[in-house]
Amino acid sequence: MTGTLAATAAVALTVVGPASADATSAPDNVTVATAVDALGNQVVDTIQTNGFIYDRTRPAGGGISGPGLRVGAPTTAVSLTSRPYDAFVLQFAENGNVYQVTSTAPYVWTDNRTLGTGLGTVNALASTSRSDGSVVVNIVADKGIYTVSEMANGDTVAPFLLDTTPTTAVALTTLPNGDIRQESIQGGQLVERTLTSDGWGAKTVISTPLAGLTSVATTTQTNGDQLIDVIDQNGRVYELNHTAAGATTGPYLLNENTGATSVALSARPNGDAVQEVVNNHQLTERVRHNGLWGPGTVIS
Repeated sequence: MTGTLAATAAVALTVVGPASADATSAPDNVTVATAVDALGNQVVDTIQTNGFIYDRTRPAGGGISGPGLRVGAPTTAVSLTSRPYDAFVLQFAENGNVYQVTSTAPYVWTDNRTLGTGLGTVNALASTSRSDGSVVVNIVADKGIYTVSEMANGDTVAPFLLDTTPTTAVALTTLPNGDIRQESIQGGQLVERTLTSDGWGAKTVISTPLAGLTSVATTTQTNGDQLIDVIDQNGRVYELNHTAAGATTGPYLLNENTGATSVALSARPNGDAVQEVVNNHQLTERVRHNGLWGPGTVIS
């Protein structure tokens, strides 16, 4: 199915507005997504057990605010990216439909857009942007992985089925040359695929000897290194690294604590990477500076 989807004025059954204080006192996080914009501002979104999405915002100058309500309706998946002319781009799934909300300034959300409808149960989302402002969104649904492309001029090509293999999780990142790298969990293994100017390439399993994987995140740092974090069946976090020089290191154990269920990664303009992990419903953050991960900090 191909075509152009127009922006919608509103998304039914959702509340998208300014962040406000979370009325709950205990952590209730299930799924996490994060993005950092070109100025160093960060958004961290989590889906709670009731399906609502909550924001945490961190300006480049420091400090963190939230959690505050972002989407007040039962959702099943969320993803975040940033692009040059929009501080952040948020996608979320609700009732088999996928929507996108953008911000033209940090934390000012506008322009609800429908990316896909009638996709069945959407279990995961991933998004990334190129330097020209175009965005690629991958959707894990009942039939496999769908992909949506939003052009730099705003035109959106409707979802088409990219891969019919049953998939658990998906992550995307843009490489320095403009190619897009997809990491997915299929059959408990980490499977990699790259989108070039010639289209999507062949799939390659890169997680050996890991198996039983449940979650994946990826980001490309300013030095060209691509980080890939995965969670195994015991809830431990492992990391692989595709270096800018072309080598692949790992997987190596990044966090031996069990109980992790969701992981997200983003890169800061200063060269650091930021990791968000949901472990036993708590949200923990770590920063990778000069190639080394610092200690974790619970932020909700």
